[in-house]
Amino acid sequence: MKKQHLILLAFFYISISFSQEKNNEFGVKLGTNYTMSSVSESDYIEFDNKIGVNFGIFMNYFISNKIILRPELIYSTQNLNSKTYTPEFKKRTQKETYINLPVLIKYNFTEKFGLLVGPQIGYNINNDDRVILEGRIRMFDKAKDRLNFSSNIGLSFKITEKIETEFRYNLALTELNGFKNSVLQFNFGYTIW
Repeated sequence: MKKQHLILLAFFYISISFSQEKNNEFGVKLGTNYTMSSVSESDYIEFDNKIGVNFGIFMNYFISNKIILRPELIYSTQNLNSKTYTPEFKKRTQKETYINLPVLIKYNFTEKFGLLVGPQIGYNINNDDRVILEGRIRMFDKAKDRLNFSSNIGLSFKITEKIETEFRYNLALTELNGFKNSVLQFNFGYTIW
């Protein structure tokens, strides 16, 4: 837990330092997640996608009028139902919580429309039960892997000078305990300064 607080504190400090420079912005964001999970060897497991939430902070560092570097620090819940088809049918709700650090490049096509692309690293901060496959045996176990790497692509639309909305797809690049969780996100951002 101390490590997570230090990361958050460092990001806040860096963001505030950069934000005090001319033409840089700092803001907060809030939105929803729609998690799409897949598993290698999925003969016995089926997933229902579910809605989660995300919120956090972002910084816009203006490289030019068109190109912006945008690091974010996001708290994200990625929920799903798993159905395990065995002689004893099992249905289980899983809640995974991440601290995500996307580092995006934003390209503004116009004053209102922009494209967002970039990598993301996520750290699983809770340890809820997960379905683990070992050959043909399914069991529930605690998550052991914590780091998740993914890639983001999305579109942004500026509603006002301070309010922006985004639609983003987060493609999982790594498996955590045999699972890949890709996420669709819809967010609102508010620029504080």
